[in-house]
Amino acid sequence: MFYNDQETVLDLITNMETMDSDEFEEKFSSLDEDDQLSVREAMCDFAANAIGDDHWESDN
Repeated sequence: MFYNDQETVLDLITNMETMDSDEFEEKFSSLDEDDQLSVREAMCDFAANAIGDDHWESDN
């Protein structure tokens, strides 16, 4: 299936909580590395905001 990359990135970022995991994976895997990185960064930002600590994934 063909996806518009910019629309797909926006869709994944805005619907990461509610999107079916299979649909998310299909769309995510259709993106190039740069767009996947954008989605991963948004996921980390989301987690940091949910946890309330920007350094939640560090060892310190």
